[in-house]
Amino acid sequence: MRNTLLASILVILANGPASATEVEASCPAERAVYTLKSDPAFTAGFIPAKHYASMASNLYFWVRSPQRTYWFTLTTGVGYTGISLSPVGDLYIAAGGDPDNGPVAIEADSDSLAHLRIYPMDRDWTVMSDPPNAGDPAPYAMFAPEIGTVLWYSPRDVTLDETAERDAMERGVFILTGCLDAAPKPALP
Repeated sequence: MRNTLLASILVILANGPASATEVEASCPAERAVYTLKSDPAFTAGFIPAKHYASMASNLYFWVRSPQRTYWFTLTTGVGYTGISLSPVGDLYIAAGGDPDNGPVAIEADSDSLAHLRIYPMDRDWTVMSDPPNAGDPAPYAMFAPEIGTVLWYSPRDVTLDETAERDAMERGVFILTGCLDAAPKPALP
């Protein structure tokens, strides 16, 4: 599954979209592919959950670095808290072997994850108040300002890979650059 997703992303990145406006207008969130504007070696997107990844969205958010893929749920708090990312393990490996459990939740030791925010944006840079769900139009941009800091200082806080080394990701905005032909296989739960 991961190799198929990676192959599709590489084709999109090599060919580029016909136009960003065309991609944005016709791409549902679960098929969107984003590229970090400051470093195209980093890509991102969404994977649908069989049910709900969190109370806020039925999509997981992934970030692929040159070294590995990181997975997150999208959560929202009450009031003016915004949208946060919570790290999880491989989306296709159930916690405790029970597929109804979903992937392993990663309980990080780092305080930096307490406010790991993400800001989905429209083409006019308006920040969306809710995370996307499957079938929603793909946001034009995804801005997660703290991800680079976490990947540099504490990458093991966002992956189950105990050998994870630093990922040098610049602070930047993920811009919609492609749309997969089909949504990735739904993840747990």
